[in-house]
Amino acid sequence: MKKRLFLTLLAAALSATWLNAAEEENEYSAELGIYANARNSLRFGFRLVGGANVNFSNLGSVPFAAVIAPASAGEVDRIYSNGLVINDILRGPLSGRNEVDANGVQTSTPGGRYNVTVTADDGTVTIVGNYLSFTPGRTRVWRYDNPSQLNANGSGIVMNAFSASSNGGSLEGNKVASAGVEIQMERILGKLADKWQVSVIGGI
Repeated sequence: MKKRLFLTLLAAALSATWLNAAEEENEYSAELGIYANARNSLRFGFRLVGGANVNFSNLGSVPFAAVIAPASAGEVDRIYSNGLVINDILRGPLSGRNEVDANGVQTSTPGGRYNVTVTADDGTVTIVGNYLSFTPGRTRVWRYDNPSQLNANGSGIVMNAFSASSNGGSLEGNKVASAGVEIQMERILGKLADKWQVSVIGGI
């Protein structure tokens, strides 16, 4: 009696275990979805890759925009790559360095210097600046960029106008075809709506 009861209980336990395993398997498959029937494939292939043909032409240019007026042009603005010389004019009241009277006549002495003064309410005159006077044929507005532009004897400053240009040209390159072996692995995950196959592909 005890032996039969033990066998009955053992059979019931095995049945329950088999049912639980089946339920877990069904549940596991349902969670995986399209991954449940995934398949792998490995492919080997031979590939011939053609080389690229490259051609560069008309490499461009940098136009020479600095046109320097000759000495015969007289007193005109001249702008260089490393400096400038600007035509000078008399300074008026708005400049803060006024050297003309109410009629626009120069009050400073050409070739010399002049003072700019202010007068207080009590009549006191104060010098607030001392400047070079306007001199025809010369300028007070000029600039150079580097001390190396100074002449060795200090008698002048060299200013230059630089430019760069290309006469055009071309550069060609041609690489011949090369062969190789390709390895590709594909994992088919399943289908969507019975029409689209979902896969993951990697290759070397």
